[in-house]
Amino acid sequence: MSYTTHRTLQDLNDSFISSVAEISSLSSFYMIDESEINKLKNINYPACILEIPNSSVNNINRAWEDYELSLFILQPEPRTVSDYTSITYYDNAVAIFKELLSELMTQRNGDYVVDMGSIEIDRISNFGNDKNIGVNVRMTLTMPSILARVSTDVVVDPATITYTTNMMAYWSTLYKVERTDSSFNWNSYSNPTKHIQHIGTQPIPAFVGNKLKFSGVDSPSANVEVLDSSQFTFSSANFSLFFKVYAPNEGGTNENTLFQFISDSEGDYYRVSIVSSGTSEGQVKIFVDDSRGVNTTLNSVDSTPIGEPNNLEFFGIVNDASNQKTTVYVGTNSYDLSIYRDDTISHNKFVLGASRLDFGDGFFSKGFEGRVSEVLIYDEAVSPTNVSTIRTNLG
Repeated sequence: MSYTTHRTLQDLNDSFISSVAEISSLSSFYMIDESEINKLKNINYPACILEIPNSSVNNINRAWEDYELSLFILQPEPRTVSDYTSITYYDNAVAIFKELLSELMTQRNGDYVVDMGSIEIDRISNFGNDKNIGVNVRMTLTMPSILARVSTDVVVDPATITYTTNMMAYWSTLYKVERTDSSFNWNSYSNPTKHIQHIGTQPIPAFVGNKLKFSGVDSPSANVEVLDSSQFTFSSANFSLFFKVYAPNEGGTNENTLFQFISDSEGDYYRVSIVSSGTSEGQVKIFVDDSRGVNTTLNSVDSTPIGEPNNLEFFGIVNDASNQKTTVYVGTNSYDLSIYRDDTISHNKFVLGASRLDFGDGFFSKGFEGRVSEVLIYDEAVSPTNVSTIRTNLG
């Protein structure tokens, strides 16, 4: 059993401080015990006060912790206030809470999840020493637990893939992920001989809510999060890869590299990135170094964001050398490109989450920013009909 630190009360406190700083209608924030509220002096209003929350971990395999939040949006109540004026104060406080909640979700880019059905709002007046008016909001917020168990066993059976012809490997983050701060091993569900592992001393992506989270580091090389699986040899120049991914509008590097095939003994490679800045932002970029030299092609369509942090999208690459094209799949859309690899990949490493710039010990850059939960590799150019089946299976 392995444990890894994710989010703590200090992280939550820091996120609220950053969120409040972005809201012009709030002047201060405090995280304190309810019994201490009346002891606060010289408060800058309007203020947000968050009680130190209790939490529970209902399913440690799920790796998330539920926090029961109680927060106040307050300002001093005027000495003379009518019922009509009170309504205005209450509405303003609710509007501030809405803005705060939106900003809080932005701060952690999907690491916080609010159960919207849990939100309860009480309108309060004559509250505390300063005789405040405002709202008390109670809600359940879920975030990655410091106690999260990264399982070495099956957590949940992954999606059943009904098209298995020429499937070489199927990794799901629901199945046999072993992660610590210094080690990583991910077993293939379909082929127990295939493992995705960390590389030397390279940083390891976070494991958040049963998803791998890459942070998009470009350089220096030693800080790039990257994984690999060795020894892929296809029977022909045709191959296919499918993922469930999240890629934001703007990544941390110019070319967010999702994956690469590269040999230890020669310079040939095949790399797929998502451009994250400039005039080609959001376009899928394919790099091919084969017997014809180095070629690159863009799909010329802004496809980002691909999915959401907690709702990943289907993404696929079909290298169809037989028909001299590559087909890119993003959700239900597909794009045919004239680029393709014309020779057979043999004894290549599958690199996930970054670009390896040489074929020796490896120098890494262009790290992926986003999340991954499934990876499938096929030893064929999967037909559009069977791609549709795989997409439906992955959900």
